[in-house]
Amino acid sequence: MKRHFTATIARCVVIVACFFVVAVGVFWRTPAVVLRTPNDEFHCRLAHDFSLKWRHSVEKQLWQENYTQQGDKLLLTSTYIQSFGAGTPSTGTPISAPQGYTGQRVDLALDVLNWVVSDNMAGEIISADGRFAIAKKLPDYTEVQIKPATLNAWQRLWIAPCPAE
Repeated sequence: MKRHFTATIARCVVIVACFFVVAVGVFWRTPAVVLRTPNDEFHCRLAHDFSLKWRHSVEKQLWQENYTQQGDKLLLTSTYIQSFGAGTPSTGTPISAPQGYTGQRVDLALDVLNWVVSDNMAGEIISADGRFAIAKKLPDYTEVQIKPATLNAWQRLWIAPCPAE
């Protein structure tokens, strides 16, 4: 009888532990930044702080936009531009920038960032995780959406970090 009681307790402990693991996997949510194509053929997770860098189609100069996740928004904190030309924003506060660039503080909150990838723009995403050469990974004129999300543990396992070089 004692043996049966011990086995019943052990099964109950296993069931409770399994329930706990499933509950944590489903209900424990953490913030993330997710990059995905509209049809979800490709998706990955970005670092909370990242930069988009590309070559402007008209000016042929490099631009870099620096973002950070702030709750359910992306905050465009600053930009670095090699030269001013058509369409260059000029309302930001001047800040120091890497040599050869002009920097501006922006502080613009966005719900989502839509970006079109092209080999001509040589786009890449830079973060503490490394450089993700998105223009080499996705076909020309692929639309991507970058936005904050709240992921549970299972989604974090399913959506891998963006591949860094």
